[in-house]
Parts: sequence; C-alpha cells; structure tokens
Amino acid sequence: MKWTDTEPREKVWHEPENAGFEDLLAVLLSQGTPGRNVLELSRAVARMAGSERGLLQVSPGALTAIKGIGRARATAILAAVELARRQNGGRLETGAVIRARELAYWLLHRLQGREQEYFYLFSFNRRFQLVRHHQLARGNADQVQIYLRDIVQVLLNDRASFAIISHNHPESPALPSNADLRHMRKLEKLLLDMGIRLLDQMIVGEEGVYSCRRDRFVCRSRPGGRPFDEYALMELDRKIQFANPEHVAELEPAL
Repeated sequence: MKWTDTEPREKVWHEPENAGFEDLLAVLLSQGTPGRNVLELSRAVARMAGSERGLLQVSPGALTAIKGIGRARATAILAAVELARRQNGGRLETGAVIRARELAYWLLHRLQGREQEYFYLFSFNRRFQLVRHHQLARGNADQVQIYLRDIVQVLLNDRASFAIISHNHPESPALPSNADLRHMRKLEKLLLDMGIRLLDQMIVGEEGVYSCRRDRFVCRSRPGGRPFDEYALMELDRKIQFANPEHVAELEPAL
C-alpha cells in the first residue's frame, strides 16, 4: 500500500487523538520530496528520534542530517516541540504565589531532555508572589557559567525579597554536586547581607526535580516514582530562619 501526502492530514483532522507519531510528524513536514513521500520522510525522523519522548532531545543538526529535512522543516519540528514543553509545563503567573509543585512541574517540562545546562532564577516579593523568572545562562553538556554578581543585580532590579535558583543536569542524576551546594551557600550568604533570602536550589535531572534545601525530590518523572511533594515558600522560609545557614540540607531528613 502506498501512502499519499494527504492521508496523515485526514487522520489528524478526524481523529487527532488516534493519530500515530509518524502521522503527526508528517503533518508538520507538510509534504514529501521527489521520490519520497511525506510519510516515508516522517518515518526517517521517527527512527532518528526513537520515540515521541526522544524528539525532545533532538538537535537541529540531527534533523537536517536527514535527507529531505532542510532548515525550514527542522524549524517547524523544533517549534512544535517547544510549544509542547510550554503547554505541558503550564504557566507561571506573575503576581501569584507559586508552590513547589507548580515550579517543579514547569522546570521539568522545560529542562528535562535538554542537551545543554540552563540556569534559571526566580524572584519573589515579600508576600512570596512571583515577580519574574529569568533564564540567565546556557552552558554546555557539563556545566553552565553564571556569576554571582549577575544574580544579585537581577534580584536588586526586581526588588526581590526571596529567590530560588535552578539548573539542569543533562543525562545525569538530579542530585547536587559538592560544587552546587558550595555555590548555593556562597550565594545565600551574599544575598542575606542585602536582605534577600535564598529559599531553594532546584536541580532537574532525568528522574525528576530535586530540592537542595529539603534534601529530597519535589517530583519524579519515572513511572512509579513518588508523587509531588508540595511545600509553600512561606513554610520553607520559617524553617530556614531557625536553621544553621552553614548547613543546607539539615532542615529535614532525606526520605
């Protein structure tokens, strides 16, 4: 049976929830190339990605390496992937009180599967309402470089009272390294002198989002993992006030 370029569109039009991975890709690609119809082209992309989840990790170079996939078609696929990330992760509303569940879910869908490290900063006012969130840096697969002075400047510009920092570990566990904890302590002391409290550092890995402050996972992404562990920023701040600032993970024992 020979597929035509219009059949994937018909599937998505009439029953989008039942359309296969290759059908959805075929609609994004729009049409085939001489000697290769659109479904054959979409199969090549699906084989390269390995799965729908694998498409989250595909780079522009990997897409354009497929014969018949130029920059325009690769960009269409990348745009669809980015829209899915943003939609699945929900929105962080400025002026709203953000709980750990919302923040972890947002970070998980934006940073999991990335090939590079990203550094995010979240600023909050004295009522624990979100002022802004910032992507401050993008690094390579092993590290992201960020200067403390840049973090401080952004928080001062936001007139923040509280802050949370986050970064991801590409293809690595979400557990913090010694350097992660050391930098967190340095930033915590620096901000405290300016009247700003660092509430947490969240690290995104393949298995979920880890809270350095609580020394446990806020959420897990693997089937059978623990459910979201919600906490309010106000509750966390109370615990920090009575803890020794020299020790990051002493607030609660690990589960």
